[in-house]
Amino acid sequence: MHPTLLDLPLFGRRFALDAQGLFVTLGAIFGLLLALRLRTRARLPVADLRDLGLELILVGVVGARLLFLVVHWRATVPSCAAMATGEGTLGTCLQPLWLWEGGLSFIGGLLIGIAWLLWRAPHRGLPPLSIADQLAPGLALAQSIAAIGTYLAGSAFGAPTSSPLGVRFPDGSVAYQAMLERGLIPPGCDTTPPLHPLQVYDAVGHAALLAVLLLVGRRNRREGTVFAVYLVGHATLRLTLDPFLATGERAFVFGHFSFEQLVAMVFLAVAVVLTRGGPRSPSR
Repeated sequence: MHPTLLDLPLFGRRFALDAQGLFVTLGAIFGLLLALRLRTRARLPVADLRDLGLELILVGVVGARLLFLVVHWRATVPSCAAMATGEGTLGTCLQPLWLWEGGLSFIGGLLIGIAWLLWRAPHRGLPPLSIADQLAPGLALAQSIAAIGTYLAGSAFGAPTSSPLGVRFPDGSVAYQAMLERGLIPPGCDTTPPLHPLQVYDAVGHAALLAVLLLVGRRNRREGTVFAVYLVGHATLRLTLDPFLATGERAFVFGHFSFEQLVAMVFLAVAVVLTRGGPRSPSR
């Protein structure tokens, strides 16, 4: 595992190239390039799609970071509480907001991205459902690439398993440090026990979803159908994989369901509506 791909001194400070941040960035770039490539089939203006795509990347990252902080509020609130008592500083309180400190919740980025799309697309004279259809394959590609960075960092790791697919994360990985702090592994051990490589499952699952979306997109279907298929595929992956997350990695809301799983259920309902009520796409 390589959580940090590069660590160099720069202008008197250490510059660290985070694996997870790098692959999230690469995913966003290649996802947008794919969307621009596919837009020719829908006859959408490239400049508008490009600009809207860049906006969605920016607001998506902000939304992903903010939801991460909300879910992990127990780790972020104390820094500001310390400032109120004079034991901390404003810089320490604001530190969790810095994106380079790591920690993103994809579902937060997706939710705010959908809201932004519904608001901004009509302002540009673009049909939101057509735009969503064009962005969906790129979104699946971005998630597949980003999952590689998650794997290299060892975050969002799975529960222990006796399966031959199990992966041991070494000292220095997020998984190792988290399990050590939770008392799940003894100090001094070289690696974690074999864990479900959920990041790999996620990468493969979204790559398969990408293939399905490209296949569906080749046919003349109703607007919103491709995006609906994406919602179903993403929701299925979340409902299937999240139960295998390690203890402490899930944010429980109601009973045994995590926040991500509850949103996944909403996505399934939205997908049903989209497949029944969307207008016909223009001929390609």
